[in-house]
Amino acid sequence: MTTSNPPYANPWTNKVIKCQDCGLKKLCFPKNLAAAEIQALEAIITRSQSYSKGDCLYHAGDLLTDLIIIKSGSAKTERVAETGAAQIVSFHLAGDLLGLDSLSKRKAVSSVTFLENSCVCVIPYPAFNALSEAAPQLQEEIISRLCEEIANSHNLMLAMNNYTADQRVAVFLQELSCRQHSRGLSKELLHLSMSRNEIASYLGLAPATVSRALSKFERDGFLQVANKHLQITDYQALVNLALACPECALAAAT
Repeated sequence: MTTSNPPYANPWTNKVIKCQDCGLKKLCFPKNLAAAEIQALEAIITRSQSYSKGDCLYHAGDLLTDLIIIKSGSAKTERVAETGAAQIVSFHLAGDLLGLDSLSKRKAVSSVTFLENSCVCVIPYPAFNALSEAAPQLQEEIISRLCEEIANSHNLMLAMNNYTADQRVAVFLQELSCRQHSRGLSKELLHLSMSRNEIASYLGLAPATVSRALSKFERDGFLQVANKHLQITDYQALVNLALACPECALAAAT
């Protein structure tokens, strides 16, 4: 179920929230924009939209006309291989942009489904392109986000080809922790909006393997698991196991 609201309104309270007042402004486009450019960006946000858990934002092959930014909640991107097997290729949190992999052709190359009740901001491509010409920082941000997606894809391939099952799960948890921390949330207390099956699909593992890894980490004193909630009790031990990126290791030390 989806509902439409006034531009940049909170769909659950219908309260209008401007970009400059948004708690995600450091993760979203406005972080590098001047005040006048932020106002121009606000002017082209046509609406906010709310989605329920399980709603599909778009399917592979759909025509895309808007740039989507998650305001709250989370989503997954899924692709279907030539063999017909579906695999989750990314998870998205608040502040993330959706549809970047389809930006050039304006046709979705993957499907996006919401993992929980979520809110998004909708920006039409034509209006965004026009604004980008006047504010080159927007184009630079898009390029930066695309580079991040490519780097994340390469890191996932590296993990799947070279890491053990335990290391893959550790890398996933550490990356999720870092992403939560960048949003002002605790890096030790994680909310898993995705299921064990979805984590397994993302990591190229069997669901039972993911469950065994989490149980092992709990026995080893790394973390405590309670359904969708997870507490990391020994962050450095998780970092050491993950052999993660320098950025995550730095975040773990702060």
